[in-house]
Amino acid sequence: MQVQEKNNKGFNILELIVVIAIIGILSATAIPKFNDWRHEREVRVATVEIKSIIQNIYLQIERGVFAYVQVKFEPINLEGQSKGLRVITKGMTMPTLIEKMNEEPEVWSSGGLNNSARCEITSSNEEEENHFWDSHNISEIEPLIEPPPDAPEDDVQPEVVNEFIKEFVTDKTFSNVKTNLTDINAICFARNGKFYDANGTQLNSTDGPQSYLFLCSKNNDGMCNITYNNSDPSDKPDPNSEEISWLKSVNWSMFGDISVSKYAKEWID
Repeated sequence: MQVQEKNNKGFNILELIVVIAIIGILSATAIPKFNDWRHEREVRVATVEIKSIIQNIYLQIERGVFAYVQVKFEPINLEGQSKGLRVITKGMTMPTLIEKMNEEPEVWSSGGLNNSARCEITSSNEEEENHFWDSHNISEIEPLIEPPPDAPEDDVQPEVVNEFIKEFVTDKTFSNVKTNLTDINAICFARNGKFYDANGTQLNSTDGPQSYLFLCSKNNDGMCNITYNNSDPSDKPDPNSEEISWLKSVNWSMFGDISVSKYAKEWID
């Protein structure tokens, strides 16, 4: 009985060339689109997270955990290239704020007018700076605020209370985005706009604190090359370079209104 031979013939050379060509065409079109989507997503996610960080620390003013808070922006720059952004929030309790108002009335009596001395960023002396903010000063002898309602009496110790305070602040690094900031800057808030201050060469302007921060993709060369418009801090300028991609901004006001915008030939909220 004859046994039928199996046909184990594979692709011939022409078929392989066609398949490779098709894969090459798909890769050439799909990979750039995927990279575009990835870079845009990285900026979008970072923008939303930074917005949430600012909203959360301002919420602690409304809740009474802090009376005065700071959002500190530390750009990570290496060899003239922006490699990311570190965002740190800090808080000062009401007893400490009252103490400082009594000790330094000339600094704290100007109310809502911008005063960089209140929005402390002594970057050259981190220990001194942390002592200024209760959320980072865990060596105090007395408790800084009332302990959590559900804390057992035996646990109501200064260390417990201070650690409780630290739960409301943030320290996060965003390595996938760049900012227009060239050095450390900070913005500070108090309830109902009582104190609205900025510190740093860019957020602190002669016309008052700047009200937004630019973010763009780490895929851009250099930094987000956008300068602030000091004549009107609320007016975001258009990018002056076609090379800036996936540009977004985080916006704030002295009353804690936090939002985001994106640039698509014009600013869109």
